[in-house]
Amino acid sequence: MSPPVVTLEEVSVFFGSKEALKSINLSLSMGEVKCILGPSGCGKTTTLRVIAGLQKIQKGRMKLFDSYVTPETEEKDLADFRKRLGVVFQGGALFDSLTVGQNIAFPLKYCRGIEDRAFIEKKVKEMLDHVELEDVRELYPSELSGGMRKRVAIARALVHEPEVLLLDEPTTGLDPLTARHIDALIVTLCRRFQVAVLVVTHDMVSALGIADRLVLMDDGRVVWRGTCDEWNKMDDPAVKRFAAGLISVRGGDLP
Repeated sequence: MSPPVVTLEEVSVFFGSKEALKSINLSLSMGEVKCILGPSGCGKTTTLRVIAGLQKIQKGRMKLFDSYVTPETEEKDLADFRKRLGVVFQGGALFDSLTVGQNIAFPLKYCRGIEDRAFIEKKVKEMLDHVELEDVRELYPSELSGGMRKRVAIARALVHEPEVLLLDEPTTGLDPLTARHIDALIVTLCRRFQVAVLVVTHDMVSALGIADRLVLMDDGRVVWRGTCDEWNKMDDPAVKRFAAGLISVRGGDLP
């Protein structure tokens, strides 16, 4: 495994008096697919937002490539790092008023400042080919299925060739067949683009199908981490509770 490109060191986040993340330690390496599992409200998405530079940390620090982010880091200092990230939000977050092609071109124009139309057209076509949507360039998001919208969102996140790809619940709302198609696409594109991939999900089938390593969170803490093989052989009570659907967001068993 290559050295980590992202490292969280004792990171804590508060929403008012509630401690949403409690001294989280996490790393992500180039070429690695890591999945964060856990019930709703456990801190999965907050962790992703911290890495994306969308959530300020109150304690600890985060190393992003060769730079550190601390509670004192200002918003403007995160701009360059964000250009090295691609993010796929849970709902896809496509612009309804833009065509598929315009959505994919958006990061090139407005994040990278690229004005070369021929270059942009070439990159958009390449990304549509990669996600197997060659014929939908002029369609609008409302004209696409849920699975197609997810693929467009992935294409948009990768078009500017980021080094880290973050995906929040990429299979939520999809039928099982479409979800497995998205899983296969994530793995294929991770290898092709050689990016570090972090996936937040509650889809156990998806996680076991794509991850190199798994992280289980509950109540703002990491309660287990390991490989898929270790997961399948593990007798850890936290793993068993989650697998049985009985792990609560407060760390105790549900009735």
